[in-house]
Parts: sequence; structure tokens; C-alpha cells
Amino acid sequence: MCPAKKESCGKCGHIGHFAKVCRSKNNYQTKVFSVEDNESLGNEVFAIELSPEDEPEVKVTVGGQEVDMLIDSGASCNVLDHQLWEQLQSNGINCRSQSENRSIRSYATASKVQVEAKLWSEVEFGSKRLSDVEFLVISNKGRPILGRKRAIQLGVVAIKVPESDVSLVESEFQELFSGKVGKLTNYSVELHLKPDAKFVAQPCRRVPYSLRSKVEEKRTDLEEMDIIERVEGPTPCVSPIVVVPKQNGDITICVDMRMANTALERSRHLIPTIDDVLSELSGNAVFTKLDLTMGFHQLELKEGISREVTTFTNHAGLFRYKGLMFGICSAPELYQHIIDQVLHSAGCTGCQNISDDIVAYCKDVAEHNERLKKVLHTLKERGLTLNKKRCVFRMNEIEFMGHLLSAKGIGPTESRVKALQEARESTNSSEVRSFLGLVNFSVRFISGLATKAEPLRRLTQKNTPFVWGKDQRKAFEELKNSLTDVDTLAYFNPALKTRVVADASPVGLGAVLLQEHDEVWRAVCYANKTLSSVERRYSQTEKEALALVWSVKRFHVYLLGREFELATDHKPLEIIYSPKSKPSARVERWVLRLQPYHFHVVYKPGKENIADTLSRLPHTDEGKNLDGTENYVYFITVTAVPKAMSAKEIEEVPSNDKEMECLRQAIQTGRWVGTECSEYLHVANELCVVGGIVMRGTRIVIHKALKTTVLTIGHEEHLGVVGMKQRLRTKVWWPKLEKDVERFVKTCDTCQLVGRPDPPEPVASTELPPGPWRSVAIDYLGPLPTGEHILVVVDYYSRYYEVAVVRTVASEKTIECLETIFARHGLPELLVGENGPNLVSQKFEAFLKENGIKHRRVTARWAQPNGETTGQTPAFLLMGRHPRTKLPELSQPSNGDEDIRDRDQLMKFKSKQYADVSRNAKMSEVKEGDLVLMKQDKKNKLSTTFEPQFYEVKEEKGNQVVVSDSENPARVLHRKTTEVKQYHPTNDQLSDTKANQEENTTSASVEDGRSSRFGKF
Repeated sequence: MCPAKKESCGKCGHIGHFAKVCRSKNNYQTKVFSVEDNESLGNEVFAIELSPEDEPEVKVTVGGQEVDMLIDSGASCNVLDHQLWEQLQSNGINCRSQSENRSIRSYATASKVQVEAKLWSEVEFGSKRLSDVEFLVISNKGRPILGRKRAIQLGVVAIKVPESDVSLVESEFQELFSGKVGKLTNYSVELHLKPDAKFVAQPCRRVPYSLRSKVEEKRTDLEEMDIIERVEGPTPCVSPIVVVPKQNGDITICVDMRMANTALERSRHLIPTIDDVLSELSGNAVFTKLDLTMGFHQLELKEGISREVTTFTNHAGLFRYKGLMFGICSAPELYQHIIDQVLHSAGCTGCQNISDDIVAYCKDVAEHNERLKKVLHTLKERGLTLNKKRCVFRMNEIEFMGHLLSAKGIGPTESRVKALQEARESTNSSEVRSFLGLVNFSVRFISGLATKAEPLRRLTQKNTPFVWGKDQRKAFEELKNSLTDVDTLAYFNPALKTRVVADASPVGLGAVLLQEHDEVWRAVCYANKTLSSVERRYSQTEKEALALVWSVKRFHVYLLGREFELATDHKPLEIIYSPKSKPSARVERWVLRLQPYHFHVVYKPGKENIADTLSRLPHTDEGKNLDGTENYVYFITVTAVPKAMSAKEIEEVPSNDKEMECLRQAIQTGRWVGTECSEYLHVANELCVVGGIVMRGTRIVIHKALKTTVLTIGHEEHLGVVGMKQRLRTKVWWPKLEKDVERFVKTCDTCQLVGRPDPPEPVASTELPPGPWRSVAIDYLGPLPTGEHILVVVDYYSRYYEVAVVRTVASEKTIECLETIFARHGLPELLVGENGPNLVSQKFEAFLKENGIKHRRVTARWAQPNGETTGQTPAFLLMGRHPRTKLPELSQPSNGDEDIRDRDQLMKFKSKQYADVSRNAKMSEVKEGDLVLMKQDKKNKLSTTFEPQFYEVKEEKGNQVVVSDSENPARVLHRKTTEVKQYHPTNDQLSDTKANQEENTTSASVEDGRSSRFGKF
């Protein structure tokens, strides 16, 4: 094989020969493409500069073929020209490629170069190998470029601190970089127990034989580093270990501290967030990051129970930790607090720690060196050690807690960008959640995340089938590339002018915190929120108002105690958040939540609103060319339509509805005099027509044909009058809406059946009969546990009781008992009883008629006996004398009948007065001819208060009514007025009832006619 087959010529750039045998006569200088990839600038890539012949080159293997590539530390992409790409293809390069339609622009000349393809291939340099390295293929001729990112990864370019600086730090603080695990001097950590702490000695979990040697090796290392010690003797607390294998064949040993943690009292020390650290970095340009070697283990545990609680068991016996360990519930808080105290008690400034990571920062190198030296000296004095491999000194940018910090601001780390770009498409909802979790970690850098992620978030909802469609694939690709072209965020500076921009979309909220740097507004942080199912039903104005409240609360730590602007692209919010506004109850609560903040709302049109990406609906109607105000009104119109109705239904007015057509003309022409729209005249200034729909402010004006539909939708949950009015007022309007709502609720069958009964009528006292045993009442008590009943007969005048125990309540037995009682006291003139079958039978009625006794029926289940009101014993009133008892007594003159009657009336009046007031009694409005509902016994919790069948009142007798069944007029019932209430039928039901009555009347007339004719015949 020819040795030059895969080599590129240093003179002409062609592959297949060396420069010394090149036949090309022209020694021209080729263009070198230093590429900066910026997707946000319309698929343009910036080029580029001419380079001299002495630019550094390296021989790199691309897809199995060697290529001489120019190293450009300022390029963010890798570039091949068309001619080289064809040669690589002909030689069988191992790669995958796709067509591309992009352009790059020369930095010096602004000339454009076409990008025709993109390829991914494996790249090797020395002992290092990278997979899926991206190259851009350009149509112009040029030298191949290896960009900054891949050059660093391959080790071709090294960006690090000068060796002299690192060596200086190491030589001065050798103890810090000894590689050993340090011990914090003059301090030991004490773990506090709960008052009711109970320890559990758990059994050992057997370690697989194949892993025992590795476990033994790890345990030996920990013993040699003086991190653990063997336990001799009994111990109250024992925890098992968990062995976790790694992909590289190594293992991790963890102690399961869940049971032991139940006995520990947590130390509630505050752990700072990344925002707390970032807020201190404004204006700093030099950074150092320090990492403590096995940080937790450098804090020694106090002898005694603090060490005993860490005891763990394995196949080699019992061991315990001498230092703080992972798994203890209070370990992170204790460690954070102690390291913070070590630094600040020594007067270290310009440094912050989050757990075992310490970042030192300053504006210039000289001052930074002084601060760094102070920090290192403090750590050295306290016996702590550092992990040299993870420490970075005096850099212009560093990675800290997943963020790239520099003098320019905050950005995402390369690892985060790579993790997103290399993510594969999800195959189930769990993988979607994992991907969204990865994206959410970088939420501060991504604008409009809630809207972008909505197609994917839908797949994570319960009972939603997993369908990976076009929308999901588009959202996935957009989120994958969301970090490749993000602006560097600025550090927050309390001294700068601050603005919060908020916006709402149908599915989410978005906000960005801005600060003015040298007359340029820079983003400090982005925030996003996905709306809940309830919040998505808010009107757009309410969503926009919610966005302002949520954004201020989200950036609370930055905004409270200072003045700031609150920007929105929703014009009505300027008025809603003004002091003179009168918003709805919900929005008013939001306004009150912002009272502690000092802000003023400013209107920024959508094109000027940086958060406006959220206000873009998934599908826009390009056929409608509306300005900002009309667009707002049209959107409010659509969102105000009830869910079971469409905007088209409202626009289509029936041909017989002349009022709505007249109203539209009056609104458009302004001529209201002499029209049929007099009911709308008082709100004429609030009416407008949008897309064929009449609006009153933000509410839709409903025409007559849809009123019943709207009322039915508004009453689906069977709200009361007040609740239904509140619900409809926010969306719709028509004249006399309140009266229509009251009538609709009043005539709702379901509401009437489960509604409260009418209040009881005032007590109607009965007159005292003219004498004893003139009027008596009869009733049955039982059945008793023995199966017997008690017949009770009471005299209304004297309240004298006669009682008989019976086995049956049949009419025959009742007559037999009454004959015995009447033989003793005589026949009464009036007998009062219920409508029981035994008291209304033909035999019983014949018995009363034979003895000249009138029968008055009373309502069943209405037992309200009269109290003792006469002041005399029943025996005296009945017999005219006091029966002699065992007690001694003197003869007393008897009271006359008039005194008895006066006392009876007085006591009944007082009883009536008290009862009427305490029960809020009022006279029943039920009258003859009314339709009523009748109370029923509740058989279960779902039973309604009243029967679903309504009745007609045939006769009114004091506080009783006689009713007949509407379906079976022959069925007649006697009821107390408190057991019925008026039924309010709809107009249709009323018409059907009248028709049935006329039909029954006609039928009755025909029957009468037939009878009369038959009689004459």
C-alpha cells in the first residue's frame, strides 16, 4: 500500500501525496474557518479569518482515516471542505451523515459560505478516542478545522493554570495536599437523640461470595485511613451494609441507616442554595474552587453514643465510624454549619461553601491571592486536607454545583449540555419523567420551558396512553438543543435597576428577572411553571394576572425591600394592578398578596416582551389580522364561551331573533333611538362586536335562543342562586340575567327535592271542650318488645288517660276496648284519631255512627300532645272531686269551671308564643289548587327529602291539607301543612299539568253523560 494514500498534502491540501512531490504551481493561502455556531441567528454560522501557513496542525484519525487538521481554539465547531469530504467517502470513512442547509458568514468580509452536510464520526488522537464527533461540510475550499471543545477533550489544547502557580500553592501548603483524610482539630461532632429514642440491632445482610474480597479490601482501606474501627463488646444499635456494584467493576459500600435515623434529632441548620452563592459573585473575575478530601470523614464523632449509632455489621464482624458519615439524617446540615463556622470565624472573606465544595472569588488576581492564602492557611491550621485533583486555582471560569461561573456571568456546564444532546428518545412515561428532570435542572437557562415541554408532560399524566407523535418528537429535539445556544446569565446586583417580565400561555407561565448593565438589560434568571388543570380554566386575563403574582413570589429573595418594574404584554393589567381598580375576588386576592412589594406595572408589547414565547398558542390563525387590543378581546371572547358551547353557535343567531340583529346594527351605527334594544341602552358604551359575537367588556352577550342552554350549563353543579350568579357574571350577560337565574334555580326539580322544608306554622291551640268526656283522642303505642300494643284514650278536657293492652290493633278489638271504656265514662261527642286502616274501616265507622259519635281524622305522624295547662288533676276535672290518697288532707273549696278555662287559655297562649318564636314559625302559603311536594322517610343517605312525585291541593282545613296524586287523582291523602311545600314547575311542566287536568275533566264529563243516559234509559 502506498504510504501517502491517506495523507493530505501540506501544499495543496489534497489527499494521496506528500508536499515534496506536489505538482501544484500555486502556493496559495487557503481560508481557515473558525466557526462559532449560533442557532439563534437564523441558521447562520460565523466565519472566519485567513491564517498564515505556520498555524498549528495535528494528525487526527477521523472515521479510520488520518487527516491533518488545523487547531483553532476560537472555533466551536469542526469543519471539513467538500473536496476532502468526497475523498474521505471514496476511501470508505466510517461515519453517519445527513444533508444540511445552513450558511456561515465570514467575520472579516461578511461573505457567506454554504454548509451542505453534517457528519458524525469517531475521532482518535494518541490514546484518546471520542465518539459521535460532529463535523460541518462546507461547499467552499478550505483547510479542515478541529474546534476548541474537541481539541481540549483530545488533549491537543490544555487550558489550565500555569504550572508555576499550582506548584507555588503546593509548596506552601504541602499538608493540605498530602492525599490523606484530615481531622478537624479541637472539635468533635455530637449526635443528639430523641427523648423517646429506641435503638434496633438489625441482622447482618449476607454479602455474595464473589464480592467479599472487594468488601474486605474497602473495609481494610477505611481502617487504615482511621475512618472506621472495630467494635468490641455489646452495642445497642446495629445497621446492615448495602454493596452496590459499579460499571467499572468496583463497588461502593453504604450503611443502611434508616432505622438508626429514627432515633436521631435533626439539627436544623440552613443549607445555602446555589442562588445564595451566585448573588455574591457579581463583579468578580477570578475564581478558585477547593474540594475537601472525603469531607464528611474529616469531622470526628464524639466518643460514646454518637459513634455507637453508626455501628454496622458484615461478614467480618462489627465496625463503627469514627468520623461523620453519609446516611446520618443530620450529617449534611451539621457539616455545612461547621465548615461555614471554620471559614468565617477565621475572618475568611470572599468565599462560600456548599457542603465540601468551597469557592473563592475576587475582582483581581492580587486581592484574590490574599483571600485564597487566608482560606488555605485556615484549612491547614484546622487540620483539614484538600483533594488536589478536584481543586482549580485562579481561573477566569470554573464549574461549581452544575453551573459554569465566569466574569461574564453564569452558564450551563459542558457536561449538562452533552447529557441533553446525547439523550435518546423515550419509550415510556418513566423515561419521559427522567428526561424532564434532566431538563429542569437547567431551568434557569431555558426560556419558555413550560410551553416547550407540554407535549412531553402530557405523556406523564395518569391514564394517558403513551403515543410518541410528531409534537412529542419536535418538543424532544427542541429541548435537547435548548442549552446549545443560551445567553450567559448575569449575576444579580442589588444596586442595579431591576425588572421582572412575566407572561402566560394556555398551558404555562414564564418569567425572567432582568437587570440593566451599561444601558443593556441582561437576564439574571428564567423561571417557568406548568399550569394545573384548574388554572388552565382561568380566563386569559386571570392567567396573565396570575403570572405577575407567581413571578414576583418566585423571585421573592431578589425583590422584597427594593423598587422594581413588573412588565407585561397584557394591557388590562396596568389598570387591574392600579390603586383605583375593582377586580374580581380572585384577582383582588392576588393583588393583596403583592402589597409587601414596591413595584409599578408597565406595559410592554409582545414584540418587546422577552417572556412572550409563552404567549404563543400552539396553533395560530394566520387568516385573522388583528391588532393587540382586538387580539386580546377576541381571545377573551373565545375563552369566555361555556365549555359545552362553541363560538360558532353564539355567532349564528336564529332568523326569528330580530333583537340580536338589531343590537349588532345599533352597536356598529351608534343609533339606539327607536330600536328594539331599549334594554341594552344603559350599557351601550360597554358593548362591542368581535367576530360576530356581541361583548359587554369581557363577557359575551347571549341571545334568547341560548339562554336556557347557558343556564343549564351554569347550573350543572346545582349551585345556589348566589353561586350561579357569580359563575355566570364572569363570562356571560343579558338583560335581567339575575331574575332568570333566580327563576331557573327556583324551578329546578333536583334542588326542590333535596331542599330544606318550609318552616312550621304557628301553633294552633285547641279550645277546651265544654265539659269532661265530650272530646276524646285515640291512638296506639307499640308494638312493644313483647309484641303487644297499648291503646290510649285521653279526654281533651281533663287529660285523663284510659289505657288497654291488646294483642292486635284490628277494628274488632279496638271496638271491644272502646265499649268497655265508654261504659265506664259514657259516650263522647267527638273522637279524634289518625288515618290508620283500623280507625277508618267500615266496621269502625258503623260503630261510631251507631253511638252518635263524630269522627275527626288528624294527620299521621303528627303527635304534639297538649301540656298540663289547667292546674288541676285529670281525676278532679273528670269526676269533680279529688280521689282520696294515703296522704292526710283537708277539704278545699273547688275551683269553678271559669277559673279552669282562664288558666287553660293563659298557659296555652304562653306555650304558643314560645313555640312560635323558637321555631321561626310562619303561616303556610299553601292554598287550594297549588302543586306541592310531600315529605318522605329517608331510607338511606341518598334519599331525597321530598318525594319526586308532586300532588295537587284539593282542600285546605286549618293547618291540614287534602291532596291528590297528580298521576292518580282518586288517591287522596291528608297531611299537615308542615309536611308539604310548594312545588315550582317549569312552564312546560305547567302546560302538561293543565292539559292532563283538562283531559281528566273531559273524561269525567263523558262518564257523567254516560251515566245520565243509562239512567234515563
